[in-house]
Amino acid sequence: MGYRERGGDPSAALRDRVTDAPRDDPPRRLLGRALRYIARKDRTEREMELYLLRRRTNPDEVRKVMEYLRRWGYLDDVRVALNWGRDRIDHAHWGPARLAQELGRRGVDPEIIQGVVGELFSQRTEEELARGAAEHYLRTHPGLGGERKMRRLAGYLGRRGYSPQLIRKIVLEWCTQNRTLEP
Repeated sequence: MGYRERGGDPSAALRDRVTDAPRDDPPRRLLGRALRYIARKDRTEREMELYLLRRRTNPDEVRKVMEYLRRWGYLDDVRVALNWGRDRIDHAHWGPARLAQELGRRGVDPEIIQGVVGELFSQRTEEELARGAAEHYLRTHPGLGGERKMRRLAGYLGRRGYSPQLIRKIVLEWCTQNRTLEP
């Protein structure tokens, strides 16, 4: 029976998981906390582990809860990295370097990061994405002009993780098109 049949309580499915778990293995209260934490948004294994370790000092209990979460399919770093990476590329205009850096900060394994970045940037080229980011910046910052706009555009693209060679190429093309500076 789904949560809608129970009156629309979305936490009912989470309670079912906790009550279906054996009474002594894993610790029910810690498992409940973990399920509530992951219900808000997808988490990496490392994020979940750090969250649980802050709440309990017994690493064995944390290990048991992590095993249950993996078995039930709640922890999947590849899925989290792909979904989160797509969102960051589409909405924040991130390049491959920034995406890899942030996935590493979230505790994703370097091999997974390499695969995810490769997959996400095989769908669209880095240059295509950088041009889209530059267009977005230029569209949202119309009041600037000349050299100042060029410097700010380069900084914007750099903070988003695009390569210096690609930034130079895009900025020089913009300068040529707008005849603001000689390349």
